[in-house]
Amino acid sequence: MTTESEDGAVKSAVRVLEIFEFLAKLGRPATHGEIADALAIPKSSLTKLLKTLSGYGYLDMAQAQGGFRIGPRLTQLIETSEANFDIAEVGLPTLKKIAETLGESAALNQLHGEVAEVVATASGQQRLSTTMRLGDVAPLYATSGGKVILAYMPDRWVEDYLGRVKFKQITANTISDPQVLRHQLEQIREIGFAYSYDEFTPGITGVAKAVLSASGTPLASLNVTIPSARFTEALRETVEDTISKAVAALERHQRRRN
Repeated sequence: MTTESEDGAVKSAVRVLEIFEFLAKLGRPATHGEIADALAIPKSSLTKLLKTLSGYGYLDMAQAQGGFRIGPRLTQLIETSEANFDIAEVGLPTLKKIAETLGESAALNQLHGEVAEVVATASGQQRLSTTMRLGDVAPLYATSGGKVILAYMPDRWVEDYLGRVKFKQITANTISDPQVLRHQLEQIREIGFAYSYDEFTPGITGVAKAVLSASGTPLASLNVTIPSARFTEALRETVEDTISKAVAALERHQRRRN
């Protein structure tokens, strides 16, 4: 049962915030007993909170010191929120240059709930091309830009997502099996690129790479879409090289800014 105080605050939520503040101010890992004593939280209640926060990556167990510290997921959230306000503006000239160089459409996508949303886009000038509109959303499992973001999310987040997502057969090629998607995510982490072969739009191939923070948080993905009839091995190499250089530039900009 959730308990509220007289001022309307939810006790469990307040305790979570107190744990974060305590660990941040302490500046070192703290044991279960230290946290319980400092914050006057019953040890049985604290055990459940620490287990939940650790499971989702918001806390991390420091094995050498035998205590808890702020986890990578909390750091990732801060980095992502700091990047969100300018990555689309900074990235738009890059997308325009890609579209001009390759003649193909390019876009930046960001995680929005459990979908990938287009936050910046530039259209290619080929007679036959695809258009990605600002604000378009797509399931993470169906596009190259969505899959590459998913590949770099924390393991617990990915498993929770796979446990609740309802796969829709958008095209004949859309992934509908979580095991197939898991295998693709492993491959994406190995090679650094995600692909979508007619999986969201018939006749369209997508190639994407993640824009990562210094700690490995997926801040966005940069994808290029090409009519499948025009997608050759030679073009793949050119597209991958172009995307890699663009992503590297965006990551350098983000790290200089921070």
